[in-house]
Amino acid sequence: MIVRHPTCKAAGWMIGVLLSAAVLVGPAQAQSPPQSDLLNATLWMQNSAEYRANSITVFALARLRLDQALADPNWTAAPAEQVGSYQTLPPAIVVDLDETIMDNSPYEVWLTLQDKNFDPKSWTAFVNSATSRAVPGAVEFIAYAQSRGVKTFYVTNRTSEEEAGTRKNLALLGFPLDSATDTVLTHARTTGLGLGQRNAS
Repeated sequence: MIVRHPTCKAAGWMIGVLLSAAVLVGPAQAQSPPQSDLLNATLWMQNSAEYRANSITVFALARLRLDQALADPNWTAAPAEQVGSYQTLPPAIVVDLDETIMDNSPYEVWLTLQDKNFDPKSWTAFVNSATSRAVPGAVEFIAYAQSRGVKTFYVTNRTSEEEAGTRKNLALLGFPLDSATDTVLTHARTTGLGLGQRNAS
């Protein structure tokens, strides 16, 4: 049904103007953000419940495996390297740092925001800022190992220039460090690492 009203003419004129403007401007182009695997991975790592749950589960399993290893004095994670009477040696675990027990995603965020790629100088500056986070479940696992009399050795390809910052960061996060034994082994000193202690990782 068509109804005529004194304002219809003006309303029709207004609709015509809006339609003309829409034709001239064209449809709004939705812009997709640039794809970034680094950004997507960092967002997932920092925000997803799945990442946190997976990490905590892995360290819970590591605790169970540690208990099994301690119950069997003949067990070792390095059967080819450990010979002789290693069963009499004190147990130890060897862990990597980056993305194993330490979360460096803040550095990845900085790279993304600055539109930069990995650079040794900026990496060293980040490491020495001692702002890495703990991977969920890692501190609790290492503390549990220590409570069972197991010493942890932190092996990393971080450089000796980054060792002081690394030690500071580990301490700030609550990872146990040994004052009597050097347990933080950086790149310059890992090439001759022996397996004298029983390895329970």
